[in-house]
Amino acid sequence: MEEHVEEEAAAQTEHKHTESAGTETSGAENPGINFEPKRFTTLEFLSQMLQGIGLALGLALLWLMETVRNPYFRLLDRMNVKPRRRRRLSAFPPGKRPRPHPEAGV
Repeated sequence: MEEHVEEEAAAQTEHKHTESAGTETSGAENPGINFEPKRFTTLEFLSQMLQGIGLALGLALLWLMETVRNPYFRLLDRMNVKPRRRRRLSAFPPGKRPRPHPEAGV
C-alpha cells in the first residue's frame, strides 16, 4: 500500500515539474485562445512614432531646463541678487475712495 502511495506522489511531482517547465502546449489546454495582434497601417505607425518622439523630446526639454535652472539660481544667490518685487495693482488704490455700489433689489 505504501509503495502505491509513493508512486502516485512521484507521478504527481513529475507532472507538476513538466507543467512548470512549459513542455505542455498552452494551445492544447485552451484551444480557443489564439492572440494575433492587429497590424498598424502606415499612418497609424507614423502617428505612434511621432507621438513617441514628441514625448521623448518633451521630457528631454524638461530635464535640460532643470539642469540649467539650478546653476542659474545658485549663481544669483552667490551674487546676492534678490528677486524683484513688483508692486501689484490694487483694486483699492490708496487715497482713492471706493465707488458706491448700487443697492441690491432696486
